[in-house]
Amino acid sequence: MNPKESLLKSHSKDGDVLTVIENITSFKRLFFIDVEEAKYRGDHAHYKCTQYMFSIKGNIELQVTNSIDSFNFNLIPGKNMVEVPPLWWAKQKYSNDCILGVLCDMNYDA
Repeated sequence: MNPKESLLKSHSKDGDVLTVIENITSFKRLFFIDVEEAKYRGDHAHYKCTQYMFSIKGNIELQVTNSIDSFNFNLIPGKNMVEVPPLWWAKQKYSNDCILGVLCDMNYDA
């Protein structure tokens, strides 16, 4: 399975924006990474866990690779989300003042 990008549904009314994430079959964990200064993070894979990554604030470049293929995505708040399957390496490049949201289909297991 390759990484998949999904567009998020956004609705605006009176200048307010509601963004909806739907059709995630099941998730057990939600976490956020809040980055103040531009940097790289991640650069690892998960053995069994599928992750759904999306930007809450700021633009985040996401590179997803395995031993054969590589995909690049630009996570934009309220616009898209990327499903990262097990055994794919994910590396994020954050600009200043970003927040990444991640949904996982498994609980944390070191």
